[in-house]
Amino acid sequence: REEGAASWRFSRPYLFSLAFFALALLSKPMAVSLPIVLLILDWHPFRRIRSWTSLRGVLIEKLPFLGMSIISAVLTIMAQRTGEAMQMLAAVPLWARLLVAAKAIVVYVGKMALPLGLSPYYPYPPKQEIMQGLAYYLGAVFIVLGATVVLLVMANKRRALLSAWGYYVVTLVPVVGIVQVGLQSMADRYTYLPSLGPFVLLGLASAWIWEQGASLKRRGSALKSASVVAACLLGIALSCLTLKQIPVWKNGVELWSSVIERDPEGIPFAYHNRGLAYEEQGQLDQALRDLDKALSLDPAPYVRSIASANRKGVLEKKGLIDSAMERFAKAVSLNARDAKAYISRGVVFAEAGMYERAIEDFTRAILLDPADADGYTSRGLTFAEQGRVDRAIEDYNAAIRLNPSSADAFLNRGVAFEQSGQLERALSDYDKALTLDPSDALAYNNRGLVHGKMGRITEALQDHTAALSLDPDFVKVYLDRGELYQETGRTDLALQDFQKACDRGSGEGCAAIRAAAK
Repeated sequence: REEGAASWRFSRPYLFSLAFFALALLSKPMAVSLPIVLLILDWHPFRRIRSWTSLRGVLIEKLPFLGMSIISAVLTIMAQRTGEAMQMLAAVPLWARLLVAAKAIVVYVGKMALPLGLSPYYPYPPKQEIMQGLAYYLGAVFIVLGATVVLLVMANKRRALLSAWGYYVVTLVPVVGIVQVGLQSMADRYTYLPSLGPFVLLGLASAWIWEQGASLKRRGSALKSASVVAACLLGIALSCLTLKQIPVWKNGVELWSSVIERDPEGIPFAYHNRGLAYEEQGQLDQALRDLDKALSLDPAPYVRSIASANRKGVLEKKGLIDSAMERFAKAVSLNARDAKAYISRGVVFAEAGMYERAIEDFTRAILLDPADADGYTSRGLTFAEQGRVDRAIEDYNAAIRLNPSSADAFLNRGVAFEQSGQLERALSDYDKALTLDPSDALAYNNRGLVHGKMGRITEALQDHTAALSLDPDFVKVYLDRGELYQETGRTDLALQDFQKACDRGSGEGCAAIRAAAK
């Protein structure tokens, strides 16, 4: 409307939009840019802004949205201000952050047009690097300003161009590095909303080409056919690039290895994170090498601090494993036909992530004593760690045939069935494991997870609660039950469980509380 703002006051759609905006902010603070986006849309394509009077009206109706955005932004910054990454970024001068932001705006457009050289992590450049490449960064500034000026001049005739450009820049502002939490200068995932602007223009251009084809008599069919072929080729090319990129996210080792390949000497944080991923896989020697490399690259103080602490933990773990290996290796050398010694050494190999050597020891133990179910159970667990679920189930079957009263064998086979999607069979095995050992909190929790996947919420909660009655300090149960409460809309109970997990030293529980507070 041309005059005032009376048409929206207290209307049901307006109140609904405010409510949904509040939910959006609680879900993702990146939604803070919505009030400005709405003003851009009011200008074009809705054309609600035609005079200063109409501008005043639409500004008034956006005030509640703007107020909610400001509150969300302040709370987000306050929640993160104590973080080391936030402190590091605050130490970067404003002029440097503006240069990095301009570069990101230009590079994002380039990666949308030609998605090559993608990386899971783009480090924030140090001040010295910015100074060395000052011409490059200033060039990005001139491109951004130049594009804006040109589009402003063309605004009367090509409103869609300026509207799309404004939307793109505005939605990038929260994550472009001017005010940002984290050590990255940019991230491919940040463009999931901003990319809508350029791609809307691409869609309009495609529609225009198609219309031109419809208006041409002789060459119209050829133009349409060429458009279809180009669209198909583009789809195939993007699919191939997607398939190429997916393996990068397979696990932490693959992810950070891809980052290191692009800059082997420039990102201490990448070596640190890959070292932690190696530690999780039990590959302690590789973990130590990466943590040592992270420290040798002269990282930021807080990276050095956590890398040193984690290195100490890996060394302690490695010392215990090396000591155990030496002890069981001696036992094997004293009696080469001792199946139990091979099983014990195999367990140590498995804990160290040396799965093939573990399997060799378990297989040797099975050959020496085919009637011992422990060899099959241990080998089955190792196969499961490798993701070879079918082989794991075969070994668990053998262990159960040899020892039908083994609760562990049923429990582990239930896990394998659950991993392979055979939920009914997993449930049956967990039932059997609990019949054999009613005091097994893990079996109760695992059965609760299966009930949850099958939509049996009451049974799932009963099992999680039973697990906690047996082991009140079982952190994973609090996390699993908390997630179930959260999925069923019982947020207060979910937060209580996450808090209990956090109180018991769970970083995941603390993170869940912070995520719920955003």
